Amino acid sequence: VGAEGQCLSWGDDSKIQLGLGDTRSAVGEERPWSGSRGFLNMRQSGEAMAPGSAFRGPDGTGSRAASTSQRNYKDFESHQQSKPVFMMDIPLESDRQVHGIPYPPPSDLKCGDDFTLMLVRDSPDWYPPEEESERLFCCGENGKGQCGRSMQQQQQTFAACRLPKNSKIQGFSCGSDHCLAVLRRVGAKKQELWCWGSNACGQAGGNTNGAVCPAARLRLPKGVKVEAAWCGFTSSGVVCSETSRASEAGET
Repeated sequence: VGAEGQCLSWGDDSKIQLGLGDTRSAVGEERPWSGSRGFLNMRQSGEAMAPGSAFRGPDGTGSRAASTSQRNYKDFESHQQSKPVFMMDIPLESDRQVHGIPYPPPSDLKCGDDFTLMLVRDSPDWYPPEEESERLFCCGENGKGQCGRSMQQQQQTFAACRLPKNSKIQGFSCGSDHCLAVLRRVGAKKQELWCWGSNACGQAGGNTNGAVCPAARLRLPKGVKVEAAWCGFTSSGVVCSETSRASEAGET
């Protein structure tokens, strides 16, 4: 992330993890017909965030969208970037498309094996610090739920992880194919630990050894407050503090 908010990436892009859009096709993304069940499901899950004109396509049929990628690869060309290239702007969610208000430059980026997480402020500029909220956006491989929103597509372009809205991200970390995030909801004092992705080794805190997707809150023992979280390759660790019963009763 540059001094003025420019986002650049380079390296392997075979799982569209560089944030350059859907570079798997030189024509454009295949999207469901407008009004179909698949289209409505994608809208609801937050994966269909391109402008309405992109859904209709150049011929107005809605069967194929115009290309939304920053780079296009030729047939049999290796999907990689040897030099830094500018990432695409974060697509607007449906509630922001009406106003056309772009997201500010990201404040942090973290990478897993083949996916990328980006932290962006979601609240207006004039909000006081205690009311600011943030969102996490993810792109890349999603075969094990790394993008934290749905399993509808194995590889996904930038879209928001399904975390509580109106929350402040206190910290986040990426492992090989799982993620942790510590957040605090606006107006609340208690911080929460959210996990998603592969749980093959129990690293996402789920009840099975499959995938945790969408993101799920991990409940900690009573009297314990999460302060920070980190991911190893296939492991997770958190720093916690103890809270007294009196202070715990006053938290919301």
